[in-house]
Amino acid sequence: MSQHQSEQSTTIKERDTLYKLMISQLFYDGYQSIAHQLSGAIQLNLNHLASPPSDRLAHLVGLGLKTEGENKEQESLLAPPISGIDLDFDTESHCSAPEPSTYETVYVTAHKGPCRAGAFNIDGSLVATGSQDASIKILDVEKMIAKSIGTVSEDPQSNQTPEAHHPVIRTLYDHLEEVTCLLFHPTEQLLISGSQDLTIKIYDFAKPAVKRALKTINEASVLRCMSFHPSGNFLLVGTQHPTVRLYDINTCQGYVGPNPSDQHSGPITACNYSYNGGIYVTTGTAGKQMHRAQAVFNHTEDFVLFPDERTTSLCVWDSRNAERQKLLSLGHNNTVRYFIHSPVSPAFLTCSDDYRARFWYKKPDLSTN
Repeated sequence: MSQHQSEQSTTIKERDTLYKLMISQLFYDGYQSIAHQLSGAIQLNLNHLASPPSDRLAHLVGLGLKTEGENKEQESLLAPPISGIDLDFDTESHCSAPEPSTYETVYVTAHKGPCRAGAFNIDGSLVATGSQDASIKILDVEKMIAKSIGTVSEDPQSNQTPEAHHPVIRTLYDHLEEVTCLLFHPTEQLLISGSQDLTIKIYDFAKPAVKRALKTINEASVLRCMSFHPSGNFLLVGTQHPTVRLYDINTCQGYVGPNPSDQHSGPITACNYSYNGGIYVTTGTAGKQMHRAQAVFNHTEDFVLFPDERTTSLCVWDSRNAERQKLLSLGHNNTVRYFIHSPVSPAFLTCSDDYRARFWYKKPDLSTN
């Protein structure tokens, strides 16, 4: 028998089995008339039905759907990064985002030391700031915006306390030295912080009274940067040491690559996972720069933003054609040490050595409504 004939015979047997399972399932579910119609259409003698009425077909379908879902999840982890701007075709496309030079400061929060770290959560509703004074603040974005445009209720008859409208919703203390990096968990109400005290702290900020860390991971070097795998199960960490670390967030178990040549030759300055978690990228330096700074995209990837150390202003370029845009004075009295843009809205956060963190936002133009 040829291979083609063998495959055809197998297909016929599989279809025959499928029809028998369908008829058994219909009898099991109480659809006797439909089962008789189907058996007549395929000319199957019900006396030769191998299995009695059963839900085996439903069980097999459930197993198949579960396996299919697991396979798709695995494929998504190994798939190439999602497409962004295609510079071969998008150089002239219309920009949908407001120009960053039109943003304005809508709220300023102060620390007792230089402000060195900041972060947005995944939906842009919260920001966190960290300072040399070892404190961390979590602020509500809606409350900051509401305070700036005067929509906060001032009704003296209201039962709400002034604290209910205050943008700072949590203040956390558990580090002994400067907070160097902050990161929100992608799915849980957890905030991760790194510090010069050689520790990584995990805070559960869902509990208002909690000011101390839920878990602590001890490191061997000063923390510089962190990035979560999209699943939230793994934390990528860069330190003053050239070796990249990967931690299981549930067990706090750490992993490093076995090949020394894959590591950096100096301190790690930045690390980031791709959106699907299939790859990550890290950068390092020999330590010759005076201050580290971040160049970031805005929320639509229409602009690249970079805080200039010398002028304390924001430099902006069109990401499609590299055209220089208007400068924006950031209003700080010292170097901007950390800069991050909201992932979902026209807003960014600047953290400076002048002890201040400024929240910037492009207010909607109400005159056009």
